[in-house]
Amino acid sequence: MLVDLGKTRPNAVYRLKLTVTDSIGSTSSTVVSLTTNGPPTSGTFAVSPYRGTALETEFEFLLDGWSDDVDDYPLTYTYGYRLVQDAALTPLVADQYASAWFLTTLPQAPNVNITCVGRVFDRYLSYAQAFTPVRVDPLEISGEDLSALAGDLLSESANTGDGEASLALVSNVASVIGGIDMSRRRLSSEQELIDDLMVHTISAAELVGTGSSAAAATQVLFTVSTLTGDPDSLSEGSQTGAIGLLGEVVGDAAKHGIDDDTAAATAATVSSLLDASLFASGAADTSLDGQMAGTVGALATGMIAG
Repeated sequence: MLVDLGKTRPNAVYRLKLTVTDSIGSTSSTVVSLTTNGPPTSGTFAVSPYRGTALETEFEFLLDGWSDDVDDYPLTYTYGYRLVQDAALTPLVADQYASAWFLTTLPQAPNVNITCVGRVFDRYLSYAQAFTPVRVDPLEISGEDLSALAGDLLSESANTGDGEASLALVSNVASVIGGIDMSRRRLSSEQELIDDLMVHTISAAELVGTGSSAAAATQVLFTVSTLTGDPDSLSEGSQTGAIGLLGEVVGDAAKHGIDDDTAAATAATVSSLLDASLFASGAADTSLDGQMAGTVGALATGMIAG
């Protein structure tokens, strides 16, 4: 007998009865009870302050008061956000945290409103999630000052060896780049900054362990997606770096399965890279063509496995 646990209700008791009949019509039965696991309950999720500025304000996430059956402990936590309603969930951490408290800056949003998402997992990875809206005002800053600020923040983050924080920071900086008006002179300055962000992304990807953690692969793929959002701002060096990192991480993620949100972010990255100068001009060599084809194949494999 096979039971599809994905179609059962949480915290429910199912009684399975097996009846055997022999050749003369005699029967015998036995009943087995199956209790399904349920997610943590009864907690709250708060983010403060309610309003802040992209890249500057530190927002405190707190998942408080969650409980579960004694056998389901310890509880762990993840944090993320959605830039617009029904958008893909962007993770802020590469794996479940033991702490119900988390501190982070947030990116610039298209309409200043961001939905923060907190998830609470039990030891069997059943989870509950909660949502809290915050307002993130645009950061008013020149391109030169943004480059200087990003350099200081990235250096500080790199010194801590915290790959998750570095990836979140890269995404936040990249979100602000698109809101800066620097005329056409901006292209060179913007490319230099994105080149620097790409280098930090590749270094951070090595720290978070994409080969062993599906959540780490997801965070890296979302960061690359944010960073490559504007094809015109990508130098050939950043394009090559993104293609190599994308192929490696998607290959790792395919082993665990790729969820819909991650697949959407990865597809957006592939589309942006194909619109960038290397492929749009036909200058990409056969090696890059092969890497991109391999990435698309691994993405398809991961979506099936997921």
